[in-house]
Amino acid sequence: MGHTVVIPETALLEFDRQQREAAATARTELENAYSILETNGVPFTKLDPGAVVQPGNLTEIASAIGVAVEVVRPTLEDFEDAHRRACLHESPQPPDAKSDEMRDLVIWAIALRLSRLDRGALLVSKDVVHTHDRGHDEARLAGLERVDSPEEALALLEVQTPAARAMEELLHPAWNALRLAGLPTPAAPRLRRVTNAVFVQGTDGIASASCDLAIQGEAGQEITANVSLEISSDSEVVHLSSIVVAGSPLADLQVEVRPTKPRVEASFEEDLSSLRELLGGGE
Repeated sequence: MGHTVVIPETALLEFDRQQREAAATARTELENAYSILETNGVPFTKLDPGAVVQPGNLTEIASAIGVAVEVVRPTLEDFEDAHRRACLHESPQPPDAKSDEMRDLVIWAIALRLSRLDRGALLVSKDVVHTHDRGHDEARLAGLERVDSPEEALALLEVQTPAARAMEELLHPAWNALRLAGLPTPAAPRLRRVTNAVFVQGTDGIASASCDLAIQGEAGQEITANVSLEISSDSEVVHLSSIVVAGSPLADLQVEVRPTKPRVEASFEEDLSSLRELLGGGE
């Protein structure tokens, strides 16, 4: 999409540390395997574990798949800003934070600085310091969007996954009915993420589907739910369970609507005959 992925040096150093630890563990396991083979008299070619197992290099991995990557070092101002926030438990830390999240605050300072310089940026992080509501106003003023998953980042960049596109199409007829049933969602909510999607093909189209879904509510709050659909030629039953609206649970909802798209008739019998012939003509 032409976007540059920024990796704060703070996060890169932590990645490198984890890779060194993983590589050391793998080398030890390889040495132990050599010892077992030698003890049992099994011939093998012994390679140097230090040469065989190398830590992953994040920037090289990204560059190899064509991603433009920039590693950004924190400035003195970033450190001073994070230091003050950590000591005073200032935003975006939750007010009841039990520790001073200095590392996360340094990344926060970098994200704000880059967003102001570039007139907008997207921070992808699951850390509570980066996603807490307390940082909403400061992020908005800096033009910083915050998401906690790659799926939501793709949705924000309008890069839909095939599963999200299919689920959005299936749910389109039901949003108004779900609003009337009590779901605080706009007429056409934005799908923030779709995970664990399962589609079951029937004789004339998709017969059922399910997924874990996150959408943006009418007040900008996040709504998560488990969604299941049962679809026939003239009916679509949508059931939402485990609904959470801005951290508060909501009772299960179920609506029944008519599908708006004509369903494509499938050549089921022809496909079945072809399959039997391919398998050897068995019944």
